Amino acid sequence: MAELKSCLVRLDEIYPRYSPEEHLRCDYVRGDPLHEGSVLYFEERVAGKVTRLRYRVASVEEGADSMRAVLRAMFPRSLLNIRAVFSIRQDPEGVVFSRTITAGFENPFLRAPVDALIRRLLGREYVEEMTVHAQQDIVQLAAYIERNLPGLVSRNGTSGCLH
Repeated sequence: MAELKSCLVRLDEIYPRYSPEEHLRCDYVRGDPLHEGSVLYFEERVAGKVTRLRYRVASVEEGADSMRAVLRAMFPRSLLNIRAVFSIRQDPEGVVFSRTITAGFENPFLRAPVDALIRRLLGREYVEEMTVHAQQDIVQLAAYIERNLPGLVSRNGTSGCLH
């Protein structure tokens, strides 16, 4: 488990390695890796567009056999309530690694208009491509971890997009 946690702490190094065609760059621009308040900058290519994203680490919860990190998009994407949750958990069958990306709001009064606004601003094609990218991305990350940390077997990777 410690090896997997150290791999996630080095996200700036591994991000462009496990999907070099899409992941262009990841930098810690403020703070220490995966500590609350740290800021990460990402550049990725999705649907033929280079997207630049900044996320603030909102929370990190660690247990003996688990770790959960919540990253929140920074302004202006924060207006769309975009967040990414990375979770790892060791169990007898291996390591369960998941990442869920969500955008929009859970409040039923805000959900429909914000989701419609996201689709309109980003374009339906981009939202669909981002959803596919997110689903493929977790599989690529799990494969990278298995190749580079041979003792770990990951399973049950998940990902999502709009509520």
